[in-house]
Amino acid sequence: MNRLQKKCLIGSAGFHLLLLLILLVGPGLMAFRKPPADNLPVLDFIPAMAVDAKMSGGGTPNATPPLPRPVTPPPAPAPAPQPQPQVQPKPEPQPEKTLLERIFDRTPPKPEPEPVDVSQDTKVTKPAKPKIEVSHERVKVTASTDDAEARAEARRQARLAEQRRAEAVDSALASLSKNLSSATDVSVPGPGGAAYANYGQIVKSIYYRAWVTPNGVSDDVPSAKVKITIARDGSIISARIISESGSAAVDRSVRDALNRVPSLPAFPEGAPDDQRTFIIDFNLQAARTLG
Repeated sequence: MNRLQKKCLIGSAGFHLLLLLILLVGPGLMAFRKPPADNLPVLDFIPAMAVDAKMSGGGTPNATPPLPRPVTPPPAPAPAPQPQPQVQPKPEPQPEKTLLERIFDRTPPKPEPEPVDVSQDTKVTKPAKPKIEVSHERVKVTASTDDAEARAEARRQARLAEQRRAEAVDSALASLSKNLSSATDVSVPGPGGAAYANYGQIVKSIYYRAWVTPNGVSDDVPSAKVKITIARDGSIISARIISESGSAAVDRSVRDALNRVPSLPAFPEGAPDDQRTFIIDFNLQAARTLG
């Protein structure tokens, strides 16, 4: 073996050793890679399709973007109740006394009016009773054809009224169908096709939607950083705060948001990794801007 062959053998052995070292040490270094930066915007609509590309698309090109949510002012304090004037209750009417109560009642009786002196010349005559005569003659009642005609006319009028009501209902339904507006079209703005978005953007949007910001806290509070580790099937391995905001109310609301999300969508189709880690900044001002 000459000198050139020795150099080629040494070089080939060194190259193969380097490849073996990369295969053994490389996967271990991948576990310590830095999580993706939290620089993705929050989505207004969570699509069903996730991709690994740093983009989002789909929807309808000519769709109208959703209007921002109106900010509702805090409710005004309720006015103090005005004192109501007291109403004197009316005296209840006394029930009429029974015969026994009248007998055993010891209240002095009311003075009766003095009798009128009627002279002897005045004669009081009673009115004569009217004489009632009863006739025992039999009365013969004969049925007339007018009753049968009246009943037939009543049935005819009832049929006409029912027909008019049916025509009125049909006319109202026809008029209502003409005046109603068309069906509401809900579409998502985008370049066209099925809606899709970056997987990290979907994860951040889901957590921001679950975050209920506390009231009475200023917008200039620093962000709370959260580290979330997700398995391939979307199950959450861990979710914890790694950097607190300095406000107890904000940190408590962030922990509540982490507990409200039980699972996430699975990784995009063809993803090579078994788990992913994301760092999300829970910014109070950004959340309130989104509404």
